[in-house]
Amino acid sequence: MLVTGVGGTGVVTIGQLIGMAAHLEGRAVAVLDMAGLAQKGGAVTSHVQIAASHDALFATRVALGEAQLVIGGDLVVSAGSDALARMRPGVTKVIVNADVAPTVEVLRNPDWRLPADRLLDDVRAAAGADAVDVVEAQRIAVALCGDALYANPFLLGWACQRGWLPVSPAALERAIELNGAAVAANLAAFNWGRRAVVDLAAVRQAAFGFEAGSPGAAAEPVPVADSADGADVANATGVTDSGGATRSLEAMVAERAAYLVAYQDERLAQRYRALVERVRKAESNARVAVAGATGGALPGPGTLTEAVAQQYFRLLSYKDEYEVARLHSDPKFLQRLGAQFEGDWSLRFHLAPPGLAKVDPLTGRPRKIAFGPWLLPVLRGLAACKFLRGTAFDPFGYHPERREERALIGQYEALVEELLAGLSAPRLARAEELARIPEQIRGFGFVKEKNLAAARLRWHEGLQAWRAG
Repeated sequence: MLVTGVGGTGVVTIGQLIGMAAHLEGRAVAVLDMAGLAQKGGAVTSHVQIAASHDALFATRVALGEAQLVIGGDLVVSAGSDALARMRPGVTKVIVNADVAPTVEVLRNPDWRLPADRLLDDVRAAAGADAVDVVEAQRIAVALCGDALYANPFLLGWACQRGWLPVSPAALERAIELNGAAVAANLAAFNWGRRAVVDLAAVRQAAFGFEAGSPGAAAEPVPVADSADGADVANATGVTDSGGATRSLEAMVAERAAYLVAYQDERLAQRYRALVERVRKAESNARVAVAGATGGALPGPGTLTEAVAQQYFRLLSYKDEYEVARLHSDPKFLQRLGAQFEGDWSLRFHLAPPGLAKVDPLTGRPRKIAFGPWLLPVLRGLAACKFLRGTAFDPFGYHPERREERALIGQYEALVEELLAGLSAPRLARAEELARIPEQIRGFGFVKEKNLAAARLRWHEGLQAWRAG
């Protein structure tokens, strides 16, 4: 069998646990770890062979097409040529983690997305579609055990419960105990994995508060507020089924409005809802016109409304000093830290406050300063002063970056109004493209400044093309 993953996540440990469990049951074992030059984050594969006697073990590696089980802690490594070559339909069973770790390409291109579906197709083609199980092990492990490191013991439990391992659950539990590292947490992750095979919905409910795939699963982790009338949204988007698309858009607007109340006040949330509602109505009218002309049903959900709901929210909730203070002093944030770490620990905040942080002469970037836990009361006090945001009494509001952020809000509102004034069904796709331009404005400080310059160029060119029809 193979255990695949990345360095630093316990791939080698899983191979050793299986080997120890087999040894406890009197089997012959050969374990070969292929880490190469990889350290944390690099590809790692553990070859594990179990037989009745050592005479039956002829090689250190699993032969091509002979892997009876692949425990895939990382999809990229599991779909690599070396792992795929050892799979064969009718022979190999696979359990793979659906949560994909980011690769270095994300640093070069923030918009790049790993082709997870294509990688899964490769795995299914190599092992047979019916022989591949996929589960979001990392997210479940973080939610239930507090750390992504427990994803691999979770997958081990899954494989055990499926009957794909030639060792007993009792032997694997004893091997975890003998390993002596985070025994309680590893046993918990192992048994959560076993339970997930029997009742995955219950495990997801315990982890996330909903079953994955339900309408709530698509929602982002921001506070939930009372939602608007579902019938209005259905009319706007043209969704006529029972579907999650309508509820998802409705929930997204409600959740972001609730966040803006916590960020500033109800007035800002109302400003947000008002613009999104104007877009909703305009897009609905454009789609109704298409339906009337063709005699068909309304085409598709309100993608322009969704774009504005996402990007307008991003601009309204820019991360200034008050918001950084609010998020870091939030009792829920501190409770999560307390649940994640044990023993005697303390917080250190690394910040670059305007006027205090010195500029690095080599990079030209501000150097961050470390602050101890005494900063927490200061952050709470600063968060309480959020009512000063954008007023003449805002001491941070005169900084060029803050002035730019406030100006962007008004400029985006003007852009949306211009798009609505010339909106028609054939121009919906182009309007959505323009409405999503703020998505390019990422980061903070000098990083944001660079991205903003590129986004403004696209903004200007796109608007000129829009005006030219």
